[in-house]
Amino acid sequence: MTSLLTLSPPILQIPDQVEEALHQFQKLLHNKTFLLTFVRTLEQQKKFVMRDRVEVASYLSVILQSKMEYHTE
Repeated sequence: MTSLLTLSPPILQIPDQVEEALHQFQKLLHNKTFLLTFVRTLEQQKKFVMRDRVEVASYLSVILQSKMEYHTE
């Protein structure tokens, strides 16, 4: 029988600079003006197809769970 410990995913070591950059990007995504500009910029890209839109929308929905009012505007 396999131990549950061997089935757990490996722990990733994220460099401090990357972690700080991700934190700053998260803060930007909570800024309504930035978020609208970000989405409009993505939508203007010719290679940004429906599959990409759905994927980005799902990520943003998870990130912005605390700001549900953004989903209806």
